[in-house]
Amino acid sequence: MNTTNFNKRKGWNLIHDDIENPNDLDRTLFLLLKTSELMEFFFKVSAPDNLEIHIDTSRTTPLNWANEPKISLSCQPTLWSQLIYQFAHEYCHRLIDSPFPSLNSLWFEEAICESSSRFFLKKMGITNLKDKILQKYKFNFIEYSNSLYNSNMETPWSTNQIFLNNDILKRLNIETTAPKRPYLNFLSTKITPIFSAHPDLWANVKDIRYFSNENSIQENIEIWQKRNSNIKEILTLLKSK
Repeated sequence: MNTTNFNKRKGWNLIHDDIENPNDLDRTLFLLLKTSELMEFFFKVSAPDNLEIHIDTSRTTPLNWANEPKISLSCQPTLWSQLIYQFAHEYCHRLIDSPFPSLNSLWFEEAICESSSRFFLKKMGITNLKDKILQKYKFNFIEYSNSLYNSNMETPWSTNQIFLNNDILKRLNIETTAPKRPYLNFLSTKITPIFSAHPDLWANVKDIRYFSNENSIQENIEIWQKRNSNIKEILTLLKSK
């Protein structure tokens, strides 16, 4: 494995297998840095120090390591749409940075970070990436994001059943550690347009770290709503009419 420093101000390193074309390595580093900067701007937070990003294709799934300054990605480093998709999800967890995650709301954080992947893929698709190769490639980011909306649920369900239907909650909780996530993906399909309409909501996402195990997930979201009135749209999506 090779180590490449690419955010000297913050001491970030990319740990990766050999990338034969040095220009491709530079593009991979640029995309990770640009995506992180976009996310920090919307989340209104500073980048963490001494972060290690591991690209490990032997893994089956990516992971934000809760107790280490480390993110593991499982895609090929030059599959740039997947790179941004995986990184934007795991970096979302990193920016929330909950020291004691609320066990009853892990599925909710997963759905929000899935929405982060889709939202920031599209943002990168309309960002000036300067490099000629990346400028041509960036339209793939939008296509990749759009493709995530095209998977159909085997069993259609209504999001406003979540607080009332234990079977749906059980399925969502199981999927937080599963490689296939049809229910979480479906929920993200419904949540992402709310963030697209109100991008200022990303600045409140870090407050998910304050969700308490002493509250129900509905109570946590109702408290969270006090920080931004547009969160009401997410609550309305989940709450029975």
